[in-house]
Amino acid sequence: TPVRGRLGLIHSLTAWQRFLAAFTENNPYSNEDDFLRRQAQNRIIHWQGEQHRVARADAERKRREAEVRRQAAVQRASSGQESNDSNGWGPERALGLKLGPMKKSLRAKFGIWNLEGVVVTHVKKGSPAAKKGFRTNMLILRVNNWSTPTVQKFRTELAKVKKGRMIIILVQLQKGRGIIAIQKP
Repeated sequence: TPVRGRLGLIHSLTAWQRFLAAFTENNPYSNEDDFLRRQAQNRIIHWQGEQHRVARADAERKRREAEVRRQAAVQRASSGQESNDSNGWGPERALGLKLGPMKKSLRAKFGIWNLEGVVVTHVKKGSPAAKKGFRTNMLILRVNNWSTPTVQKFRTELAKVKKGRMIIILVQLQKGRGIIAIQKP
């Protein structure tokens, strides 16, 4: 009968190991005994292989589940379902940024009418963004070489970056453009 689950595999493996140990201690050597010992050793090897196969399958299942969770987070961020608190903070809060859409007054201030991006409306003091030089009214044009015409698109691109990885952000300053690299906390 097939053995199901990790516990069943361990039980079968230990049963064959106990059988081999007891058989070799209690029986005198003969050709038939040698055949039974080889058979027991083959069963032990088989069940050890099954344990490794189950462990690999578990690791692959966990990897797939993590990928599904990551994709769901990206989907939530792109559809606007990511949790925002009442003050308009989104997932960019971890960086210490609060973002908003680009308004006509800022387009006039920077003299740009054909660029799409989002505006930094607030930078939290002492945050990673503040330490990297982000300022209020700074325009964010691209994240990891993907355009960010809306706050939702910025959040989508931010969600794609794994924790601890670098985020490359192209910003528009009054004197020109700049690149800011910041680690995702």
